[in-house]
Amino acid sequence: MYVFAKNIRIAVSVGLGAVAFFAAATATTGIAVNAGWICKIQIINLILSGSLPILMGWLLLTFAFGRIYCSTVCPLGTIQDIASYIGRRTTRKTCRLHYRRPNNATRITFLSITAVGLIIGNMTIVTLLDPFFNFNIIIQGAIMPACTLGAAAVGAVIAIEAIITLAIVAGVAARTGRLICNTVCPVGSALGLISRYSIMKMDINTDLCTGCLKCVETCKGSCIDPSSHTIDSSRCVMCLNCAAVCPNKAISYTNSRHRLQKPLMAT
Repeated sequence: MYVFAKNIRIAVSVGLGAVAFFAAATATTGIAVNAGWICKIQIINLILSGSLPILMGWLLLTFAFGRIYCSTVCPLGTIQDIASYIGRRTTRKTCRLHYRRPNNATRITFLSITAVGLIIGNMTIVTLLDPFFNFNIIIQGAIMPACTLGAAAVGAVIAIEAIITLAIVAGVAARTGRLICNTVCPVGSALGLISRYSIMKMDINTDLCTGCLKCVETCKGSCIDPSSHTIDSSRCVMCLNCAAVCPNKAISYTNSRHRLQKPLMAT
């Protein structure tokens, strides 16, 4: 079931990513109007435009189901997933994912910086950390010019900024999965605060877990702690990799936390 659900998630993510690519690639033409709706469901854009109903909708969905926005709608997240997939397939040993302790201080710092930028109206700060803006920069300044050999048309500064952004995002994702989402991205941090208390979340059945660590090695959020058999829901990006790869079906998407039924033997 979870393998199927994971494949559906990937299909939706790629589909929405393609629409976002289309919108960014045709931003200077009337064609972009056909894909402009993808911009209107991005968190930072919703805040800037004052679209409170849609924004509240995302917050409620996050509270109910976790960070599904990060796993399906965010196009920069899709780029990271592609880079992570390539990294793990080309260098399996050096790019094997593992558990990382949460860096909450860094998360709160970048979230606070973005909040201050929004309050004082400093768009330089906001756009620098906005994942959707950075996605557009990558597409318009690096991907499209590379495909059309027209780097001069976008300007050297924009092209260099786009290439550096792409190199950082793809390079970090190839080695660490969604580390940027869980440390730098203000949208990920804000949604993480809500998903910590989400109704539905990934949970480990300790009666079924054998400690094979396959889930840990495929967790893009690096949020599965094998020592305590817990999943940090604030950093879980709902990729479903863990549940799909578990050979004993010990991980499930549920509204309750499993309680150990087989008492551990004292040593």
